[in-house]
Amino acid sequence: FSIPMPLEPLGFSPGDQVTLVGLHSRPDLNGTVALVVAPANAAEEKALLTSGRVKVSGSPQALSLKPANLKKVQSSVSDTSLHTSNPPDPAAAPIPLATKPASVGLRVPEIDPAVLSDFPGSVYLPSADGHANNLLILLHGLGDGPSNYATLAQRMALPQTSALCLSAPFPLPLDLGQAWFACNFAPEDLPHVPKRQSCDQLKAVRGKLFRLFDRLCTVHGWPHWSRFFLFGFSQGGAVALDAALRSPQRLGAVLAISPSFVEVVEVDAVAAGAKSTQVLWTAGTRDETVPIRQAEAMFQRLTQALGDSDVWQFRALPKGHTMVSSPEEMQSVMATLAPHLYLVDLATASMEGVVELVQGEG
Repeated sequence: FSIPMPLEPLGFSPGDQVTLVGLHSRPDLNGTVALVVAPANAAEEKALLTSGRVKVSGSPQALSLKPANLKKVQSSVSDTSLHTSNPPDPAAAPIPLATKPASVGLRVPEIDPAVLSDFPGSVYLPSADGHANNLLILLHGLGDGPSNYATLAQRMALPQTSALCLSAPFPLPLDLGQAWFACNFAPEDLPHVPKRQSCDQLKAVRGKLFRLFDRLCTVHGWPHWSRFFLFGFSQGGAVALDAALRSPQRLGAVLAISPSFVEVVEVDAVAAGAKSTQVLWTAGTRDETVPIRQAEAMFQRLTQALGDSDVWQFRALPKGHTMVSSPEEMQSVMATLAPHLYLVDLATASMEGVVELVQGEG
């Protein structure tokens, strides 16, 4: 998109002209967004801002980012808050900014098999528009597999978003599908699975999941974990919630649809990314697998570990233990995803002179 940017709030001098060409959600800016800007006439100017210094060439009437205006730009970015419970401290020092060429769109036509070595049998779907700025990671339920979730990802058709449908690591007997961790369907199940075993296996899966995130960034170029969106159903929902609580970085968002076996998720230590990752938890009022009161109690148990954070949302819906099953539920899913997807105007971002304001190093 291309929106005229108000000049005075950003501290530019009268007569300067810039265009806002994108908003970039930054995990390292504590719940704020970075601004992607371009000169009004990009063909006539090239601007480079590095460590508080600006070099400008071209038309003298074009964009002029003066060092004196830098603090005002930083303040404006710090005041631009997303839907998190950790708004920037107004008294905090401005966040140092630098620039880099705007991202035109990541292309990942396929995933290196070595990257998926911990999750054999997984299915990757490249973005329909060819740009993989975001990655939707789907986690199936107990006794299922990734193929059905590939169909769901295609129907969701998120822009500039590829999908990765992971296959759980533990095969069930008699070809009954896959499991993320061993569990008991009922107290009288034999052989009985100790809770400690379930917790340890979930922890191992979490380690594999975080290793996958690092590999995706290193091998395929996703810049940080905030480009990854987890979508888990039933037992896969418990895996997604566990990852949200223990992630050292902010994730794009986490969707837990009718999560089950949540009692296995431990809350003794909440990681740095937990309080800034948006989470949607949906539950069915007619769910016989996870009764609604049990789901509400589990939600309270997990959110109490977050303290005063309000980034976790709970939606009770008139359904059973099912995947997304109504327009209302899908609307909640999309409303959770939309503010956190990294989307760029592909045409504008490829123009000469477009720069992205990001946090500087050092």
